[in-house]
Amino acid sequence: WRHIFPPNVHGVDAWDFIASHVQPRPRDVVYLCNAAVARAVDRGHDRIQQEDLVTAQEMYSMYAYEALLVENGITIPEMADVLYTFLDAPEVATRREVLQRISGAGVAPDKTNAVLTRLVEMAFLRVEVKPGQFFAPEVGTEMDRALARANNVAAEPDQRLAVHPAFHAFLEI
Repeated sequence: WRHIFPPNVHGVDAWDFIASHVQPRPRDVVYLCNAAVARAVDRGHDRIQQEDLVTAQEMYSMYAYEALLVENGITIPEMADVLYTFLDAPEVATRREVLQRISGAGVAPDKTNAVLTRLVEMAFLRVEVKPGQFFAPEVGTEMDRALARANNVAAEPDQRLAVHPAFHAFLEI
């Protein structure tokens, strides 16, 4: 690992940078690492440099966005409109603010909560489970626990959600 990757990226351990900037799926880690290798080879580097990982993460961010559209279970135009409302948005927003963004994408008022839930299930949004600590839960018991913890942190309209770092580069967050 140390012979191929830089020790850190912007002051963060390289592995921690990778793990925190991808969706928690093996294929996503592989995609990011392959993109970093390809970038390093294209630039004639004998090992991956910090800028190779940063550029690879930007490429991965678009890949993660496109995968989200394909896997979302909602019509693609509807989900694309919702995701685009997060362009240039702050990383963290209250539940109320997120619902306003979803509504602003043209989602019917009776469906905004379902879309928000789907964004959490797909790990686009992470819930605040402790002050300043955000978590992307798996569907099922883990989701129920995370939502219960979120309720302990703040009342529902003021609960905070954070866009997963995997999407920051694409959405320019």
